[in-house]
Amino acid sequence: MNLAKRVLAILISGQFDNRSAADEARLRDEKLRLLTNQESAIGANLIEKPQQVSRQEFFLSPHSTHSNEWFYHAESIDQTQSRTIRYVVAEDGVFKSIDGGQYEPVAGDELDGFISLTKRYYQHVAAKLYHVSPTTIANN
Repeated sequence: MNLAKRVLAILISGQFDNRSAADEARLRDEKLRLLTNQESAIGANLIEKPQQVSRQEFFLSPHSTHSNEWFYHAESIDQTQSRTIRYVVAEDGVFKSIDGGQYEPVAGDELDGFISLTKRYYQHVAAKLYHVSPTTIANN
């Protein structure tokens, strides 16, 4: 049985009492990984994929050291190149780091595009994955 089915079976069965703290932590981590992968797939579909890109991801990091850290990752068709852009939303602006480089401020059209993309991400993830109206989230 694959891990996703095992996690679902445990959640459905309600057999939580017999697990150790380590088992609980592993289950929580696996559930978070599965949800992040699903969110990433939704986020990737919101971005037009360049012709030379075989796979791309866009997601809000659940393990961030910052409160609002986003990732865009793309791999080339021949899998010889990849690019990861980390966006950090801070009180004084949005900053990006490309492939681990220095953080630079995001401005102009790029900032407008990022803001639009994150809004669409929240709307699509809320509706498609969590079956919650995005307005419900915004009002809480």
